Amino acid sequence: MTIRVHVVPHTHWDREWYLPFQRFRGRLVHLGDRLLDMLDDEPNFAFTLDGQMAAVEDYLEIRPEARQRLADFVGSGRLAVGPWLILLDEFLPSGEAIVRNLELGRRAAAELGGRMPVGYLPDMFGHVAQMPQILRQAGLAHAVLWRGVPHALDGHAFAWAAPDGSVVRVEYLVGGYGNAAGLLAHPGGVDRALELFEENVGHAFGDADRLAMFGTDHQFPSPGSMAALTAADPSRHAVTVTTLSTYLDETVPGGLSAPEDLDALPRWDGELRSSARANILMGVLSTNVHVKAAAARAERALARYAEPWQTLHGGRWPDVQLDLAWHKVVECSAHDSVTACSRDEVATQVRVRYGEAEQIADGIVEQVLGRAAAAVPRDGVLVANPSPTDRGLLVSLEVPDPGDDEWALELADGRRVACQQERVAEKVMLDTSVPRSQATHAFRLMHERELFGGQLIDVAVEADDGRRVSFVVDDIVAGDHLDVAATRERVEAELGSDADEPWSIRIVRPRRRRLTASIPVGPLGMAAARPVVGRAELDTYPVRADGTRLSNGKVSVTATADGLLDISGETARLTGVGRIVDGGEAGDTYNHAAPATDRVVDEPTDVQVDVVAAGPIVGRLRITRTYDWPVGLVHDATARQDTTRPVAVTMEAELRTDEPFVRITTTFDNAVRDHRVRLHVPVGAPTDASHAQGQFAVVTRGLDPTEEGHGEVGTPTHPARGFVAAGNAAVLLEHVTAYEVVDNGRETALTLVRATGMLSRNTNANREEPAGPEIEVEHAQCQGPLTTRIAVLPFTGTWHDAGVAAAAERFAHPGRTLAGTAGHDAPLPPSLEGLRLDADHHVTVSSIRRRDDLVEVRLVNEHPHPATAWLGPGVTDATRVDLLGEVSGRATGDDQVTTVDGRARVELGPWRIVTVRLSGV
Repeated sequence: MTIRVHVVPHTHWDREWYLPFQRFRGRLVHLGDRLLDMLDDEPNFAFTLDGQMAAVEDYLEIRPEARQRLADFVGSGRLAVGPWLILLDEFLPSGEAIVRNLELGRRAAAELGGRMPVGYLPDMFGHVAQMPQILRQAGLAHAVLWRGVPHALDGHAFAWAAPDGSVVRVEYLVGGYGNAAGLLAHPGGVDRALELFEENVGHAFGDADRLAMFGTDHQFPSPGSMAALTAADPSRHAVTVTTLSTYLDETVPGGLSAPEDLDALPRWDGELRSSARANILMGVLSTNVHVKAAAARAERALARYAEPWQTLHGGRWPDVQLDLAWHKVVECSAHDSVTACSRDEVATQVRVRYGEAEQIADGIVEQVLGRAAAAVPRDGVLVANPSPTDRGLLVSLEVPDPGDDEWALELADGRRVACQQERVAEKVMLDTSVPRSQATHAFRLMHERELFGGQLIDVAVEADDGRRVSFVVDDIVAGDHLDVAATRERVEAELGSDADEPWSIRIVRPRRRRLTASIPVGPLGMAAARPVVGRAELDTYPVRADGTRLSNGKVSVTATADGLLDISGETARLTGVGRIVDGGEAGDTYNHAAPATDRVVDEPTDVQVDVVAAGPIVGRLRITRTYDWPVGLVHDATARQDTTRPVAVTMEAELRTDEPFVRITTTFDNAVRDHRVRLHVPVGAPTDASHAQGQFAVVTRGLDPTEEGHGEVGTPTHPARGFVAAGNAAVLLEHVTAYEVVDNGRETALTLVRATGMLSRNTNANREEPAGPEIEVEHAQCQGPLTTRIAVLPFTGTWHDAGVAAAAERFAHPGRTLAGTAGHDAPLPPSLEGLRLDADHHVTVSSIRRRDDLVEVRLVNEHPHPATAWLGPGVTDATRVDLLGEVSGRATGDDQVTTVDGRARVELGPWRIVTVRLSGV
């Protein structure tokens, strides 16, 4: 029997990994030059450029003159590019970042003739549940992947369904994306190589045509490949050299756009996180937590602050800046970048790119809020709400301390808001004695009015009582203008001419009063407030302190003598929250592994508990526990060292008025190495499942380890972004965090840091094969200060009925404040509202931005039942579009969009992502 083999020449291009980006790009340019020459010289040769436009962009930045040659080959179908900008990790970027990846990839590919219409996912470390819906809404009906496929799927094709029911046809890369990399390297020739290929993969294809992926990591195409490949004996192997998209179009009934065999294929629902056929390297979730935190900050700054506020309150759309920022974010989402399983230089560069994206977003926010703050008096503050619902936002500011007067914050409508008040003592920043000739030297130290980090507000000369000059600086500028030159002349005159007498020179910040209040702000809106002397009553239940217990009428938290927290909600109680467990780390950036002889430390040597704020707006408990942690591993990594170092772990529990959860900030100086630190949260009632927010979905997982195989030990450690709920405890998160439900369903363990010094170990107890080269990586030890912020919400019933998603929204998206810049006598401007979302609390906002002069909103129904959402006011028309902005109609099944009385009514099916464009807003 003649076996038909479709050979797909390709390369898998890791943009950065065990070499930094520019080192790999040097090789990429060499590859691109050779590839174009081969396409010129061998008319039947075809190539698939790894499904990511980043490789094309990086090449063209060095070889811009090659653009037309590339476009010609893309147009002829001999070179397949896209659909992604970059091959991402799916569990670490936000869902919105995944969408922008496809969007940027399509745009870049369109400039060369069009994208490959295939969801190419060859090397991701598992696949998220909603990827089929993402691909379908981006116009892609096929996925091609390798890792994560469970043992139950034993063929080369299956139907993969998202929680909403969207299905794509999957071509499983049997044997990996390099399953035929050695076709031309076998000493027995191409026919013998094809026989071995058939022995390895033939069982998965049966009578179907074979897919042979001729390439692997950074592999260069070899001149003469076509002649060598087509030299195979045609009676044994019918070889066709093609692209991946052409293979699917020719071999799948219905082709690329509408595969017809989905009902006949085996089906898999939800995420793909099995090691049965390839290791999924689940430890990348927790390595180098600084990178994970930077990713979340940049994504949030763009999608939830800069774009919405610019859309609703800004002027000209800053498309160039936003495109640049999103490009940097998406670049960093590469599966060897955001995972930080890479050299130190790479981890550093990734953090820099994320930081640049965040800076661009913050600059846009500053401009939008700055325009609004120009109408707010200088002693006032502007408060902005990032959520599409009404919020009470915490504001803290300082005022001069005139004595025993009480203060309140006044709003534009005349209402007064109660404040929590704390005195801040005078701060002396310089106190020295100098001769008269140097008494005005401080004026020379100033930058405009800035002196020692504050603004100069006065200079007092006491010539008759101690010969002292006091330079008073403050962040609170009492007047609109201070003539520094005139002030210096006045001081010189008051000092007199006696050059021999010493003078005391002081630079002081005066005593002040810190005011903290909760300011009501409308959805995606802004409100102004100013401090006034007077009293106001708190209109919510106050935070009250009783010993080491704080309560606010919705939840209470008590610090116990052993340094743990007891948290009680209205219907649930959690006892012993915050246990710190430190164990050895003998793994690498890919897989955690405990040393053969571990030493687990979970008991502190000292505990201190202090009340640092007692309400009524905010209460805080500070618990400081000191542990003796081993300083590292012994030389062969089989055990932890006997030498220990004391490490103080500070846990601050914060309770705010009207919040049903307790905020917990954990800080320590990570001065030891090769260890994993986890924080444990008891779940109240033992459970057999967890519910973790991910990319556009909440995934339910059992307690069993992931399916093991391919030499990788399965673990029950999983990713969560937003929150993880188990039993009666929901933990709210700032960034993607690895968690595990331990102790037979009694506690959730959250990884605070997993410090390792090896990119990959050749011998890892939880993985047979190396995942990369054995290279030391100091960056992954995460030395220095580490801070993790979470919140704990006790609840009963289901996570969606308990409003866990809404609590996560409130926790992760604080308001922004900006000092007013108008004159002191200016009136407070009226409050501004943006776009209001009225919906069940499990309907979340992913994006609000301006496109084609319309407001585009992306909503997600993270729930197994349909939901209705209302967006307004001021909507004159609403149209549904797909993820990439193509109009998809006003009514499509469950996802109907209509306009009623100035609001858009959006029907969302279970687990649906719905994008609408609004006119009139």
